Amino acid sequence: MLQYTVLLLAGVFLPAFQADQEQGHLAEPVDVFLLAGQSNMEGVGRVELLREEAMDVPGVQLLHSAALGTPGQDGKWLPLRPSAWRGGSSPKFGVEMSLGAALAGESTRPKIYFIKHAVGGTSLFRDWSPRGGPEYEELRDVARRAFTELEAQGLRPVVRGVFWQQGEEDAKHTRMACAYQQRLEDFIVRLRASLAKYAPERESARIRFVLGQVIPDAAAGSSAAKTYPFRGLVRSAQLAVASYLRNVVTVQTDATFETHASVRDGYRDDDNIHFNESGLAKLGTAMAEAYLTAEEPREGAEGAIVPRALRISWRLAASPLLQHVLRVLQGSAGRACNRVDIRAGAGHHVA
Repeated sequence: MLQYTVLLLAGVFLPAFQADQEQGHLAEPVDVFLLAGQSNMEGVGRVELLREEAMDVPGVQLLHSAALGTPGQDGKWLPLRPSAWRGGSSPKFGVEMSLGAALAGESTRPKIYFIKHAVGGTSLFRDWSPRGGPEYEELRDVARRAFTELEAQGLRPVVRGVFWQQGEEDAKHTRMACAYQQRLEDFIVRLRASLAKYAPERESARIRFVLGQVIPDAAAGSSAAKTYPFRGLVRSAQLAVASYLRNVVTVQTDATFETHASVRDGYRDDDNIHFNESGLAKLGTAMAEAYLTAEEPREGAEGAIVPRALRISWRLAASPLLQHVLRVLQGSAGRACNRVDIRAGAGHHVA
């Protein structure tokens, strides 16, 4: 009788065990984060100004795209190292260094994994559009290859978060800036859906998005104010999306996030767009803090990870009436949106 019972139990549980094994459920889970955006996610911080201890961040692995870092190191999982803009005569770093240090210090895993793809001068409107934008497709392709590499090592990638630093290019153009909120929401929803297989508990909304506000300092008459006239619309959109979309937080930046123009030392002295070494370190740390301190989303919860008093429903946030009110409050740049058709494929002003 005992023999038959054992055989019966084996017949019930063994197929389930094998199925879990085939699906990778018994593989060791590892936390993965995506870093994406344009030049301030690339990073133009000078490596020679990094403190020695800031260069040594144990417990973090990074795989970057061919657009970044040292040629020949792209597409490979290697210990965290500066992986940024390739221009100039010396190596550069971005937020990955301070972000990695802050996250690794709080992680319960022996290692965390970064996948980074960023390209300067790219827009969310076109380049990062989840409806065929080349950089969006490249990010997905790089991520797929990175996941395959981890799985080949017997690991199970779990995407915990996406860090997004982008928006300067869209702030140059009326149509792009007016569409930024709508496009950002679409980007988040669709990228999450494409990563659902690797989401915590396979719930795509559990992938936390951390957004960094762009162009923190644009004093009247500055090159930033002239080159990016719709900066206010993009920054407002980055806050608005976090007010109603689940599990999205925005790091609010201001003049304390230094740009290269903040310290005149002969390197990019007139550049008040790109964060300098101090600004990048502060931004990476702030992004990590935003990720670590946000509330866990409740199952089925609608709304942002912000105090309840500040939450607004997505229906209200997306309503034409509220959008009109926001544009009026944002002044002439906002009012310009009332004259622009921002629908997909539309490229004309409306009467």
